[in-house]
Amino acid sequence: MRRGKDRRIFVTMTTEYLRNRKVSGLYRDAVRKYGRQHGPVIADQAVIAHFGSIAMCRDGLTDGSFYPEDVFRQARTRDTKEVEELLIAAGLWEPTGDDMAVHDYAAHQATRAEIERYSDAGRKGGKASGTSRTRRAAQSPEAEQSLNDSLNGSSTNRSTDRQPRTGQDRTGQDSTHRASPAPSSEPPRPGNVCVEEPPKKHHPGPDDFNQFWQAHPGKHDKDATRAAFARLIETGDTTGPELVTAARHYADAHPRNPTWSDRWLTRGEWEDCRGTTAPRGLEETPFTPVSAGCGPEGSKKFRKEIHNLLHPSANGTAQ
Repeated sequence: MRRGKDRRIFVTMTTEYLRNRKVSGLYRDAVRKYGRQHGPVIADQAVIAHFGSIAMCRDGLTDGSFYPEDVFRQARTRDTKEVEELLIAAGLWEPTGDDMAVHDYAAHQATRAEIERYSDAGRKGGKASGTSRTRRAAQSPEAEQSLNDSLNGSSTNRSTDRQPRTGQDRTGQDSTHRASPAPSSEPPRPGNVCVEEPPKKHHPGPDDFNQFWQAHPGKHDKDATRAAFARLIETGDTTGPELVTAARHYADAHPRNPTWSDRWLTRGEWEDCRGTTAPRGLEETPFTPVSAGCGPEGSKKFRKEIHNLLHPSANGTAQ
């Protein structure tokens, strides 16, 4: 089974990450500052938060700049203040005013300018390769000879050195002197080679992009988003209304920390939301997470709430 192109985003991470002097020093500093019982727990959260900050910067193409609150929310960090102080003291994070920066991010990860340069070079190279193949096909002497033979009504023998067969056929006539077919009255047209026409381009509707822009939760770089939106429709991969519907489904599923709209289109994440529908019973009943937290009681209440949402008739809430 042939797999499709992997559209996920990756970061550069060495196999010696956990043995790095600064990363391994987090545990020593945390135990020294917060004790042997609570120190390793804070150090574990700091390692996860540091890796999460690198992944978030790579995903958003921010060149190492991020907000600590967003990282803590995705990494589910509990001791946010202690973790932030520990990473800054170790030199892994650097304060830059209201936000934070990953130390030496550009030295190990691809920057936004580099990624855009590689993308532009790939698009130009693919366009030049397609034009070159079309020209070679038009200038091929075999294609020209095949067209001339079909216009003249003659067929080429598979073996050019085969001698004509002599003797009599079923009618008793000598097959050697059999009359050849009359030549075609239409003159040959050399150089007229049949080249496959490019697929017909489709164009988005007048209001498709505006509806998409209003529906998508991660609005970013409207011009780049408009270009990616039009490119998908021109290639015939999807339609404008389908992208609008996918954006609405994505907004319902990811109301917080969504992917930027231009990246969402170019990376093909819209395909995950194509034809997505909410489970029955969840459209009318909003989901309110339990506030009991972790533990047996919280898990029991969580499962009961999910059961009531999926099976409303069981608890007498059906209309």
